[in-house]
Parts: sequence; structure tokens; C-alpha cells
Amino acid sequence: MTSISESVCELQRINGGLANTLRKLRDEIERLEKEKADLFKEIESLKATGKERVSTLREEIETLRSEVKVFRKLIDTSPEKAFEEHHITDERSTAGSKHKKRKSRAE
Repeated sequence: MTSISESVCELQRINGGLANTLRKLRDEIERLEKEKADLFKEIESLKATGKERVSTLREEIETLRSEVKVFRKLIDTSPEKAFEEHHITDERSTAGSKHKKRKSRAE
């Protein structure tokens, strides 16, 4: 049989162990809360960086689209294209002139 003093000592030892465990748990919770706050800050920073990149990329896309429009206009009005269009127009007008000459001869 254990004495009351031994039981009290055992309870004090258990109480000390529980208090120590509780202190460690509080320290760990505090460390984890700080880590959580740091992670949220990092996430917000990454979001901001991502939004900036998206904005930059959208601006670049708009610039490229504008440049494509300009290049398409240049291609449509390039000397080769103009020559081809002019040549086709000349053929049509020449054909029209020949047709008119034939009509006038027939009259």
C-alpha cells in the first residue's frame, strides 16, 4: 500500500508533467500561428505579384494585337499587293477598252 505522501508526490509529478506538456503545446501553437500568418503574408504577396504579371501580359497582348493589325494593313498595302491589284485593275480596264473598241467597230 502506498502512503498518502507518496500519492501526493506522484500527483505533483504528474501535474508538473502536464504543465510542462501544456507549456510546450502553447509554444508550438504560437509558433504555428506565426508560421500561418507568415504564409498568409506570402500568399498575399504572391497574389499581388501574379496580378501585376497578368496586367503586364494583358498590356503586351494588346500591344501585339495592335502590331498585328498594323502589319496586316501593311501587307494589304504592300507594293507587291498594290502591283497585283493594279495589274488586275489594268487588265479589267484593258478588257473593257477592247470591248468598247469592238462595239464601236461593229457600229
